[in-house]
Amino acid sequence: MKAKIFIIIGVVIAIPFIAVIGLIVIMSSVIGAVSIGGGSDGSNDSGYLFRDLPFLADYYTCTSDFGSRSNPTGQGIVYHQGIDLVAFKKDGTKAVDIVSVFDGVVVNVTEASSGSGAGNSLEVFDEVTGLYVRYMHMALKPNFNMNDNVKKGDVLGIQGTTGNSTGIHLHFEMHIQDGENKILVNPRDWFDFPKQGEYRQIDNNENKEQEENNEESKRD
Repeated sequence: MKAKIFIIIGVVIAIPFIAVIGLIVIMSSVIGAVSIGGGSDGSNDSGYLFRDLPFLADYYTCTSDFGSRSNPTGQGIVYHQGIDLVAFKKDGTKAVDIVSVFDGVVVNVTEASSGSGAGNSLEVFDEVTGLYVRYMHMALKPNFNMNDNVKKGDVLGIQGTTGNSTGIHLHFEMHIQDGENKILVNPRDWFDFPKQGEYRQIDNNENKEQEENNEESKRD
Protein backbone atom coordinates (compact mmCIF):
# COMPACT_ATOMS: atom_id res chain seq x y z
CA MET A 1 0.00 0.00 0.00
CA LYS A 2 2.84 2.38 0.94
CA ALA A 3 4.58 1.59 -2.34
CA LYS A 4 1.46 2.55 -4.33
CA ILE A 5 1.15 5.81 -2.39
CA PHE A 6 4.80 6.67 -3.13
CA ILE A 7 4.28 5.88 -6.82
CA ILE A 8 1.19 8.13 -6.98
CA ILE A 9 3.02 10.95 -5.19
CA GLY A 10 5.98 10.55 -7.56
CA VAL A 11 3.73 10.78 -10.62
CA VAL A 12 1.96 13.88 -9.26
CA ILE A 13 5.29 15.58 -8.59
CA ALA A 14 6.74 14.60 -11.99
CA ILE A 15 3.83 15.88 -14.13
CA PRO A 16 4.60 19.62 -13.70
CA PHE A 17 8.29 19.04 -14.50
CA ILE A 18 7.40 17.09 -17.66
CA ALA A 19 5.03 19.88 -18.71
CA VAL A 20 7.72 22.54 -18.18
CA ILE A 21 10.29 20.55 -20.16
CA GLY A 22 7.79 20.11 -22.99
CA LEU A 23 7.07 23.83 -23.03
CA ILE A 24 10.78 24.64 -23.17
CA VAL A 25 11.25 22.30 -26.15
CA ILE A 26 8.31 23.87 -27.99
CA MET A 27 9.50 27.44 -27.33
CA SER A 28 13.02 26.56 -28.43
CA SER A 29 11.65 25.28 -31.73
CA VAL A 30 9.60 28.44 -32.27
CA ILE A 31 12.50 30.75 -31.41
CA GLY A 32 14.78 28.77 -33.70
CA ALA A 33 12.33 29.08 -36.57
CA VAL A 34 12.03 32.84 -36.08
CA SER A 35 15.78 33.39 -35.89
CA ILE A 36 16.39 31.32 -39.00
CA GLY A 37 13.55 32.89 -40.90
CA GLY A 38 11.16 30.21 -42.07
CA GLY A 39 7.62 31.16 -42.93
CA SER A 40 5.23 33.02 -45.15
CA ASP A 41 6.94 36.42 -44.80
CA GLY A 42 9.28 35.84 -47.74
CA SER A 43 11.83 33.98 -45.67
CA ASN A 44 13.55 30.76 -46.66
CA ASP A 45 15.72 27.93 -45.38
CA SER A 46 19.03 29.61 -46.25
CA GLY A 47 19.22 31.44 -42.92
CA TYR A 48 18.28 34.83 -44.37
CA LEU A 49 14.94 36.47 -43.62
CA PHE A 50 14.32 37.68 -47.19
CA ARG A 51 14.76 35.90 -50.50
CA ASP A 52 13.28 38.34 -53.03
CA LEU A 53 15.61 40.75 -54.81
CA PRO A 54 14.96 44.50 -55.19
CA PHE A 55 14.77 44.49 -58.98
CA LEU A 56 13.55 42.65 -62.09
CA ALA A 57 16.57 41.73 -64.18
CA ASP A 58 18.70 38.82 -65.44
CA TYR A 59 21.97 39.42 -63.59
CA TYR A 60 23.26 41.53 -60.73
CA THR A 61 26.39 42.27 -58.73
CA CYS A 62 27.64 44.26 -55.76
CA THR A 63 29.87 47.22 -56.68
CA SER A 64 30.40 48.69 -53.21
CA ASP A 65 29.89 47.06 -49.82
CA PHE A 66 28.55 48.24 -46.48
CA GLY A 67 31.06 49.95 -44.19
CA SER A 68 34.22 52.03 -44.54
CA ARG A 69 35.40 52.83 -48.06
CA SER A 70 37.25 55.46 -50.08
CA ASN A 71 35.03 58.42 -50.86
CA PRO A 72 33.89 57.84 -54.48
CA THR A 73 33.06 61.52 -55.03
CA GLY A 74 35.75 63.15 -52.90
CA GLN A 75 38.73 62.50 -50.66
CA GLY A 76 39.32 60.43 -47.56
CA ILE A 77 37.47 57.52 -46.01
CA VAL A 78 33.70 57.53 -45.54
CA TYR A 79 31.25 55.09 -44.00
CA HIS A 80 28.98 53.60 -46.65
CA GLN A 81 25.58 53.13 -45.03
CA GLY A 82 24.22 50.64 -47.54
CA ILE A 83 25.17 48.27 -50.35
CA ASP A 84 25.48 49.34 -53.98
CA LEU A 85 23.96 46.83 -56.37
CA VAL A 86 23.90 46.93 -60.16
CA ALA A 87 21.33 44.86 -62.07
CA PHE A 88 21.11 44.42 -65.81
CA LYS A 89 19.33 42.48 -68.52
CA LYS A 90 20.92 39.95 -70.87
CA ASP A 91 21.56 42.67 -73.45
CA GLY A 92 23.40 44.76 -70.86
CA THR A 93 20.57 47.23 -70.28
CA LYS A 94 20.69 48.70 -66.78
CA ALA A 95 17.34 50.50 -66.96
CA VAL A 96 15.63 47.80 -64.90
CA ASP A 97 12.66 48.04 -62.56
CA ILE A 98 13.35 48.40 -58.85
CA VAL A 99 10.78 46.55 -56.74
CA SER A 100 9.87 46.46 -53.07
CA VAL A 101 11.29 43.51 -51.13
CA PHE A 102 8.39 43.48 -48.65
CA ASP A 103 4.95 44.90 -47.88
CA GLY A 104 5.01 48.23 -46.11
CA VAL A 105 4.24 51.93 -46.08
CA VAL A 106 6.24 54.74 -47.71
CA VAL A 107 7.81 56.91 -45.01
CA ASN A 108 10.25 59.02 -47.01
CA VAL A 109 10.48 60.26 -50.60
CA THR A 110 13.12 62.51 -52.19
CA GLU A 111 13.47 63.91 -55.69
CA ALA A 112 16.67 64.70 -57.56
CA SER A 113 15.27 68.13 -58.42
CA SER A 114 15.47 69.07 -54.72
CA GLY A 115 19.24 68.59 -54.71
CA SER A 116 19.11 65.54 -52.44
CA GLY A 117 22.25 63.41 -52.43
CA ALA A 118 19.95 60.37 -52.52
CA GLY A 119 18.55 61.57 -55.84
CA ASN A 120 15.17 60.08 -56.59
CA SER A 121 14.66 57.82 -53.61
CA LEU A 122 11.98 56.11 -51.59
CA GLU A 123 11.94 54.48 -48.15
CA VAL A 124 9.52 51.73 -47.11
CA PHE A 125 8.79 50.64 -43.52
CA ASP A 126 7.61 47.13 -42.65
CA GLU A 127 5.67 47.14 -39.35
CA VAL A 128 5.94 43.34 -39.02
CA THR A 129 9.75 43.22 -38.87
CA GLY A 130 10.40 46.83 -37.86
CA LEU A 131 12.71 47.17 -40.87
CA TYR A 132 13.18 50.14 -43.18
CA VAL A 133 14.61 49.88 -46.70
CA ARG A 134 15.70 52.92 -48.67
CA TYR A 135 16.05 52.66 -52.45
CA MET A 136 18.26 55.47 -53.78
CA HIS A 137 19.47 57.09 -57.03
CA MET A 138 16.48 56.01 -59.16
CA ALA A 139 16.35 57.41 -62.70
CA LEU A 140 12.92 59.03 -62.38
CA LYS A 141 10.58 60.26 -59.67
CA PRO A 142 9.41 57.27 -57.55
CA ASN A 143 6.08 55.66 -58.43
CA PHE A 144 4.74 56.08 -54.88
CA ASN A 145 4.18 59.00 -52.53
CA MET A 146 4.40 59.52 -48.77
CA ASN A 147 2.10 57.25 -46.72
CA ASP A 148 1.25 55.04 -49.72
CA ASN A 149 0.98 51.32 -49.04
CA VAL A 150 3.17 49.08 -51.18
CA LYS A 151 3.20 45.34 -51.71
CA LYS A 152 6.19 43.07 -52.15
CA GLY A 153 7.09 43.15 -55.84
CA ASP A 154 5.52 46.54 -56.58
CA VAL A 155 7.65 48.56 -59.02
CA LEU A 156 9.02 51.55 -57.13
CA GLY A 157 11.02 53.09 -59.97
CA ILE A 158 13.89 52.52 -62.40
CA GLN A 159 17.55 51.95 -61.55
CA GLY A 160 19.49 55.14 -62.24
CA THR A 161 22.28 57.49 -61.17
CA THR A 162 20.61 60.62 -59.78
CA GLY A 163 21.92 62.51 -56.76
CA ASN A 164 25.38 61.88 -55.34
CA SER A 165 26.25 59.00 -57.66
CA THR A 166 29.06 58.05 -60.04
CA GLY A 167 27.17 55.50 -62.15
CA ILE A 168 23.92 53.59 -62.62
CA HIS A 169 23.17 51.48 -59.55
CA LEU A 170 20.82 50.95 -56.62
CA HIS A 171 21.96 52.09 -53.18
CA PHE A 172 20.13 49.66 -50.88
CA GLU A 173 20.09 50.88 -47.27
CA MET A 174 18.44 49.33 -44.21
CA HIS A 175 17.51 50.43 -40.69
CA ILE A 176 15.59 48.71 -37.91
CA GLN A 177 13.25 50.22 -35.33
CA ASP A 178 14.52 49.71 -31.78
CA GLY A 179 12.13 51.44 -29.39
CA GLU A 180 12.25 55.10 -30.34
CA ASN A 181 15.55 54.67 -32.17
CA LYS A 182 16.14 53.89 -35.83
CA ILE A 183 19.36 51.88 -36.10
CA LEU A 184 21.46 51.37 -39.23
CA VAL A 185 22.01 47.68 -40.09
CA ASN A 186 24.02 45.77 -42.66
CA PRO A 187 21.74 44.46 -45.45
CA ARG A 188 23.89 41.32 -45.60
CA ASP A 189 22.42 40.28 -42.27
CA TRP A 190 19.04 39.96 -44.00
CA PHE A 191 19.81 39.21 -47.67
CA ASP A 192 22.15 36.79 -49.42
CA PHE A 193 23.66 39.39 -51.75
CA PRO A 194 26.75 38.53 -53.85
CA LYS A 195 30.21 39.56 -52.72
CA GLN A 196 31.69 42.68 -54.25
CA GLY A 197 32.65 41.92 -57.85
CA GLU A 198 30.72 38.61 -57.91
CA TYR A 199 28.05 38.28 -60.62
CA ARG A 200 24.92 36.22 -60.11
CA GLN A 201 22.20 35.12 -62.47
CA ILE A 202 18.67 35.87 -61.33
CA ASP A 203 16.00 33.14 -61.44
CA ASN A 204 13.94 34.15 -64.46
CA ASN A 205 11.02 31.97 -63.35
CA GLU A 206 10.71 34.04 -60.18
CA ASN A 207 11.05 37.22 -62.26
CA LYS A 208 8.30 36.11 -64.61
CA GLU A 209 5.98 35.27 -61.71
CA GLN A 210 6.69 38.64 -60.09
CA GLU A 211 6.03 40.52 -63.35
CA GLU A 212 2.74 38.64 -63.83
CA ASN A 213 1.69 39.57 -60.29
CA ASN A 214 2.50 43.21 -61.04
CA GLU A 215 0.36 43.12 -64.19
CA GLU A 216 -2.55 41.59 -62.26
CA SER A 217 -2.25 44.33 -59.63
CA LYS A 218 -2.44 46.99 -62.35
CA ARG A 219 -5.60 45.42 -63.81
CA ASP A 220 -7.22 45.28 -60.35
